Formats: sequence, C-alpha cells, structure tokens
Amino acid sequence: TKLENGTLTVAPGESNIDSVQNGDLVKVVLTLKADAPCEYLIVEDPIPSSCRINDRGAVDSESDWGWWWSQMVAYDNRMAFFITHLEPGEYKLAYIMRAENPGQANAMPTVVYNMYDPDLRASTPAQGFRVDPK
Repeated sequence: TKLENGTLTVAPGESNIDSVQNGDLVKVVLTLKADAPCEYLIVEDPIPSSCRINDRGAVDSESDWGWWWSQMVAYDNRMAFFITHLEPGEYKLAYIMRAENPGQANAMPTVVYNMYDPDLRASTPAQGFRVDPK
C-alpha cells in the first residue's frame, strides 16, 4: 500500500515463496518504490515464527545499497532497516533467513514508516508460510 502522502509504496513481489523445507535458506528481498524524496524511514520486516535470520543478503553487483541506508538491525522476530534519505526510484533491501521449525506460520506485514511521524506509514499484507520436514 502507499504512504498517506503517496510518496512510497511497499508491495509483494511477483513470485512470493509460501513453503520451504526445514533447513532451507531463503533470501528475502524487499522492494521500496519512492515517488518523491523521503527522509528518516524505518522498514521492519517480521519473519515467520518458524524461521531465524541468518545473515543480511550479499550486495548485488547491480546495486550498491550502502549509500542510501544508514543501519540494519536483526532482531529475534524481525529485520529492521533505517534509511536516512531516499530519492525517487526503486530500492532493494535483502537478508537471508533459515527455515528451522516445521509447521504453518505467518509472515506478518512488512511496515515502512517515518521515524518522526509514525502515522505516515505503508505496509504489505500478511502471508501464510509453511516449513515442511525434510
């Protein structure tokens, strides 16, 4: 969905993964689309309860993303990215998670909001996520 002022959109990708096998590594790629300059954003991506954050994704040779974000923090239940400034355009954030516990879980909505105006926010829908035993 879009931010209330229409400047930033967060949307699910074309080919979301909804099931993996226990022990699989999953590269999570978040795409941000900014229609206007944005400042001081937080992107929080909750992980399914059946998974654990393993590492941040490797920087693709196509995009050097170190200049536009300031910090990333891996929590037990989510990955958070702190962005100082975005110019209009499309940006990708990535990290790796490992499927660890077989069963059905939910990938809760990814949320992006302004750090100094938390009412200015956008989010994706929640999605079911299943980890199958090997």
